Amino acid sequence: MKLKKNNNFLYLIAIFYSVILVLKGFLNPIVYDEAYTFLNYVLTKDFFNAGIANNHYLNTILIAVTTIFSKTELFVRLPNIFFGIAYVFSCCYLVKDLKYKYTSIFLLVSSPRLFEYFSLGRGYGIAASLILLGMIIYFKTDFKYKYFIASLLLLLASLSISIYLIVFIVFQIIQLREELKNKKNIIFLIVLQPIVLIIAYLTFLISESGKPLYGYEYIGFDFLIFDLSGMLESFYFYNVYLQSIFFLFFSYLIFKNIKTNKKLFFKNENLIFIFSIISLIVLPVIFNKPFPGGRVLIPILPLFFIFISNLLEAIYIKKIWRFFLIAFFILNFILSLKFYSTIDFGYGYKCSKEYIVEYYQLVENKPYSSKCNFNLNNN
Repeated sequence: MKLKKNNNFLYLIAIFYSVILVLKGFLNPIVYDEAYTFLNYVLTKDFFNAGIANNHYLNTILIAVTTIFSKTELFVRLPNIFFGIAYVFSCCYLVKDLKYKYTSIFLLVSSPRLFEYFSLGRGYGIAASLILLGMIIYFKTDFKYKYFIASLLLLLASLSISIYLIVFIVFQIIQLREELKNKKNIIFLIVLQPIVLIIAYLTFLISESGKPLYGYEYIGFDFLIFDLSGMLESFYFYNVYLQSIFFLFFSYLIFKNIKTNKKLFFKNENLIFIFSIISLIVLPVIFNKPFPGGRVLIPILPLFFIFISNLLEAIYIKKIWRFFLIAFFILNFILSLKFYSTIDFGYGYKCSKEYIVEYYQLVENKPYSSKCNFNLNNN
């Protein structure tokens, strides 16, 4: 009975998180990238335009469906809100049998940047949710067709953010020996190859020379070591002091597990994260492309969180330190939470950009925006 009550509390956390998510999706003014996507890809039905990396294909298609009913911000964001709610409830399922379930649940749901992109009409949150669902179905369930379902979910994630075809490929390589014992799996992989090639082609198309692509032209040891290959930037910390605390916490986990449980690093679900993040660093060097960072790394955060959760479970942590970690995640989340602004797009001057003006003229059908509080005719 006690275990059931504890798990019920997990779902209360998920409900609270979901309410905040819907509220933020409703209150926050439209941001530039959302307006650009809606006007250039959704309204025109040009769903697979690969002109620039701004178009997240699966996100665009889903927005086209939800905006049939309304073109307001909430309906533009509804696909991401849905996947955000699916993500947090999936996290409850993932941690329900762990000994440090509360520490893990707050780790999984308290990333300010991940939360924010579940409330915006972009593809990053959708991809993150699909990757988590794929990992849970494959590693935490006994479904007869879990390999097929997990593979399709990971492939769909790459249809949202195309560079995450890497996760699909790494997953297939790591599980190759086990899954190819079944002839049906071989046929399944062969059938998927045309889709894989199309997504790979689209990935290279949007990253051609001269096309804008979000990322870093150069990364140093500070990014690789102190930022944990971009994971800490992608997680988002309110200030450098909180980020330093998390870095020390992660370093302790690594040191402790290397000392006592080296085999943990070779668990397949951990290897998927390790080789995916290595690929995201090595492949840009090989193909002379920008290094992903910030919001582009959001979809890989669930793999990072699963990795940390596995490290936590392998050692003993005193109750006082577990309370400290939970308080730490909650504090950083609350300090970073903004209902009328965003981490990456800000507020104010962004409202005067061309596509936002056009969006509000279309949706509100009047010469000013009630959300941005400025006269559209003057911008």
